[in-house]
Amino acid sequence: MTRSHARSLQPSQVDLLAAATTQPDLLIPGFAAMVHGELPELGPVEILSSISVCCAGMAAFSHAYAQVALGRRRAAITLGAEFASRYFLASKMEDHADVKAGEPLSFDIEFLRWMISDGAGAFLVQDQPRSKGISLRVDYVDLISHAHENPVCMYSGLGPDKSQKGWMGYRSYQQAVADGAFALRQDLQIVDRVIQYMVGDFVKIIEAGHVQREQIDWFLCHYSSHFFRGRVVQLLEEAGQPIPEEKWFTNLYTRGNTGNASIYLMLEELLNSGRLQPGQRVACLIPESGRFTTAYLLLTAVEA
Repeated sequence: MTRSHARSLQPSQVDLLAAATTQPDLLIPGFAAMVHGELPELGPVEILSSISVCCAGMAAFSHAYAQVALGRRRAAITLGAEFASRYFLASKMEDHADVKAGEPLSFDIEFLRWMISDGAGAFLVQDQPRSKGISLRVDYVDLISHAHENPVCMYSGLGPDKSQKGWMGYRSYQQAVADGAFALRQDLQIVDRVIQYMVGDFVKIIEAGHVQREQIDWFLCHYSSHFFRGRVVQLLEEAGQPIPEEKWFTNLYTRGNTGNASIYLMLEELLNSGRLQPGQRVACLIPESGRFTTAYLLLTAVEA
């Protein structure tokens, strides 16, 4: 599953494109349709748009993996892309009612301007390893939503009062803008829940026998800031499932928080670092604070 390998694949072999992002360029049509429109060499393919926060890329991957595993598709390209900086242009804040009143932006908007980066990555998914070099075999993939027992946490399309209707419920777009309904927000009072869910679900996966913690060679955990790394370490230790520091791999400190593209970029960097060896096992954990979703990907490095 590498972007470089995807470039060398014959376009006629790919018959599925699954594309994920947090906020697509257009409201309609879907993000995958717009990406496919820029890739005429692919010809006619199945497309899937996955729209959410950090787990959207894994949702796209899960669909692509299932279709290839079932034999319905020969090969798939799945991708995660973020261009979040467009949310945070100063010019887009000028019409907020609080800014017009000379007040600072509310912190649930302001702090995100320093927390999210742009980035994109892609995988090739097929039913056999690449002809040379290391490939990653998928051993397990899962996504779990806890939205049924939680309010929204990271969101856009609502005003500061989450009980209000969404942006389409406003009388005018101008009123929605003034109320900050188009801003990206995160409820800092409840955001820690997503780390608790992620670790809790991971422990259940271990207990179910889907992964043996002692056999994990590389631990790729997506987190938005160094603060949450400490929380993951703490909760894993409290659950009796610690992961030694030398097994952790992250690019947060060089790439930033690239949302649903993060796991794509981390895996590609690990694969091309020269440190990943055949037979080693990789555990990927991705939390999403949107309305509390967790995703898991377990892989084994294989060599043709």
